[in-house]
Amino acid sequence: MARKDFAFPVGLPADNPAWGSWSTKIKSGTYDPTVTIVSNVDSAFATECQYMRVINTVTVSGSVSIDATAAGTTQVRLTLPTQATLVIAANLAGTGVSVTSQIPAVIYGDTATSTALFEYSGTGITDVFYFQFTYQVF
Repeated sequence: MARKDFAFPVGLPADNPAWGSWSTKIKSGTYDPTVTIVSNVDSAFATECQYMRVINTVTVSGSVSIDATAAGTTQVRLTLPTQATLVIAANLAGTGVSVTSQIPAVIYGDTATSTALFEYSGTGITDVFYFQFTYQVF
């Protein structure tokens, strides 16, 4: 099967005041998320992450290294590339997996800070996770 690349239609409609500019609604890039320790973490850092925004949906992927203090619930927060107001935790959702110990992580919205809350059951070692999450910008 031949590869089909996405192409914008010729003559996109003029910017719509209700939506804003096309250049702000369809874009992609990289960013360096700020990592904030929440619980059971000695240190944590993220590599440069990538994101893609299509209209109001933003998808993020990347890697984060977390040194858990001890076994138990381990949490860090990651900032978002495009600001959003997260009303409920499910407004942002995703998963990650440790390449170090093959344990899963859940990622959901922190409504108090409008950031991504990264949570897993730490084992007291440093784990490197690859992750992806999606959220809506309203």
